Amino acid sequence: MTSDETRELSYILTEHFGRKLTGLATRIDLTGVSQRWLRDLIWDHLVAVLRSPSCPRSGGTFDDMRRSGLELSTFLELRAPAGGHDPRTFDGRTPAQVRRRPAATRAGRPRLAGRQRRPPHLLTPLRSRSADVGKLSPRQMQTISAYMRAYLAERISLDDLAREVALSRFHFLRLFSATTGQTPHQFLTGLRIDAARRLLAAGDESVGRIGHLCGFSTASHFVATFRRLVGHTPTAYRRLQREGRG
Repeated sequence: MTSDETRELSYILTEHFGRKLTGLATRIDLTGVSQRWLRDLIWDHLVAVLRSPSCPRSGGTFDDMRRSGLELSTFLELRAPAGGHDPRTFDGRTPAQVRRRPAATRAGRPRLAGRQRRPPHLLTPLRSRSADVGKLSPRQMQTISAYMRAYLAERISLDDLAREVALSRFHFLRLFSATTGQTPHQFLTGLRIDAARRLLAAGDESVGRIGHLCGFSTASHFVATFRRLVGHTPTAYRRLQREGRG
């Protein structure tokens, strides 16, 4: 898997650039950024920092920048013309916040940091909407989906997800199940399998490596889950994809 291929798949492997950063997984996942142009922009910027002689040794800087990118993507989806997918639509009628958002840094680092900090505009409205309808709002689902994709390779708890939308874990679980017909764990597993299918079809990483990148603790767990949900083992699925029969 080359760096160009990972750019197309919207993630970064720090090992491609000879970096091992403290407190950061070797994979930086940008799939939660829904706008392709923004995803590529963030990818290019993070890679430029990784290649720089002054690259930080801590992964915190990269995690902060990735989180800020997710926040900006969500904001654009909700407030920008056409969800911000075409930057050419940004004009004088676009809210000033859209133009200011990329500059929301201090000393070269994004303001947002840590899993628990969320800007006020992403907190209060989320709680009130879900309470009214008995389901998560589209905005809440987008926030949760983006969070799951961003931390696909890590352990994600129910408390982590509930905190993202300012709900108690029990209220969140009830609303999530009513919205999707699945538990958060089932939904997350589906996202992990989808990511694994893309990686199997696109590259030559080992099955065990792909399972690890997609958040499975062991290769055997990955193979068993993949076979149960897809109907083939990862190796058979890759072969079928390459033969054009997948």
